[in-house]
Amino acid sequence: MIKRVEKFFQTDMSYILKGGFWLGANRFIATISSFLLILAFGNLVSKTTYGVYQYIIAIAGILSVTTLPGMTTALNQATAQGKEGVFPTMLATRIRWGLIGGLFSLITAIYYFLQGNPDLTIGFLLASIFIPFMDSLTLWLPILLGRKDFKHSSLYSSFFQILKVVTIVPVLFFTNSIPII
Repeated sequence: MIKRVEKFFQTDMSYILKGGFWLGANRFIATISSFLLILAFGNLVSKTTYGVYQYIIAIAGILSVTTLPGMTTALNQATAQGKEGVFPTMLATRIRWGLIGGLFSLITAIYYFLQGNPDLTIGFLLASIFIPFMDSLTLWLPILLGRKDFKHSSLYSSFFQILKVVTIVPVLFFTNSIPII
């Protein structure tokens, strides 16, 4: 049956089904993980705490644009063409440019320090440390995708999604402190 479908569409359907399964499984786990985090935040911390947490995460996400996230597409293509040697250069470039986002986060931390808001000060101070590395150190994902290793890509991504839930939820049980969360 698959051979007829492959012949009709002139496509390797077994490749699509196998790769699609792993990518779909990863998406499913990411969705469940996000749902569990929303439930935990909704039931374990105040609206204010969650709002401040989301504010810091959102601003850090905006500032992480300086890590040149589009380079993942280039690395994916380079890997597919057998040019994985560009990885160290891309990693160094992303970290170097990410320092700009880290600097802006540090400036934001100083602003909130001067405003007398310790939670946002510490939150943005921590973000200033992590922004250059946060997205940069995930460059392994486009390498796996470029190799068409959807299984390992999905397994590793899913592992980090689950790790995030297993790490954050217990913290929410014990504290409402934004810097700790």
